[in-house]
Amino acid sequence: MEIELSSSFLRKAKKLSKKEKILLSQKVDIFRSNPSDLRLKTHPLTGKLKGFLSFSLNYSKRITFL
Repeated sequence: MEIELSSSFLRKAKKLSKKEKILLSQKVDIFRSNPSDLRLKTHPLTGKLKGFLSFSLNYSKRITFL
């Protein structure tokens, strides 16, 4: 699966801790192989982000996508 990353995502990813970068890499690999993988706990968003989907990186950070 091809994933297109925004420039703002890449800037924010550079600021992650080393541990968070490793976790991000692992979750993106899972997402590439199967976006609906149960380990990601992918869920639809509501409100202003209605139409987007999301999965959590950790308790304070999440990845949103179309």
